[in-house]
Amino acid sequence: MKAAAFALLLCTAPVFAQTARPQISTNPLHKKGTWDLGVWVSGGHSVTGGTSGVGIFSTAFRVGKIISGERGRGWYRGNLEVAVDVVPLTLIFQKTLQPPPVCIAVLPSPCPLRDETVYGAGFTPLMTKWNFSAAKNFTPYVELGGGLLFTKSDVPAFSSNVNFTPQIAFGVHLFTNYRRSLSLAGRYLHISNAGLGDLNPGINTIQFSLGYHWFR
Repeated sequence: MKAAAFALLLCTAPVFAQTARPQISTNPLHKKGTWDLGVWVSGGHSVTGGTSGVGIFSTAFRVGKIISGERGRGWYRGNLEVAVDVVPLTLIFQKTLQPPPVCIAVLPSPCPLRDETVYGAGFTPLMTKWNFSAAKNFTPYVELGGGLLFTKSDVPAFSSNVNFTPQIAFGVHLFTNYRRSLSLAGRYLHISNAGLGDLNPGINTIQFSLGYHWFR
């Protein structure tokens, strides 16, 4: 009887050991030291509080790295990531005045407006991002940062061709496999020259972005 009980104990011991073993997350965004390499596109439109009738489209590259282990508990448990975004192309769709000859021809009436597409580029030297790690199959996040935008002509019209771009975004990573994910995000971005130009009407925008990421 004792021998049978001892044999039963030997058989069940590995089961208890396996149950007691802590679970290790396989999500790369839950691990300190993971590199985040990505590309994304975004588009949106101006909202109240600044210049109206402005549309924006951007493409960018991202290099990020998770610099902390998991912190906190419950729904806000997560880790900190820092990133740099390089934005090689931004298109600004705005209104501006007609060229002077046309404007003179219609005086004394107000100068008519025309559509203008402005090309620009920029970068965000420091984006701080909190990856929420409570969920295992997807990773929500919030990020905050600011950068610079350089354009071929003034944005908004008659203000400055150098602007600052403070922003905040809320999004989620949807994993396609262990080391790749799609990202979906909504972003509030403010464009302002901070007094560099004679005028500073600013532009407030709401944008939506789609990205693809590789983790190493």
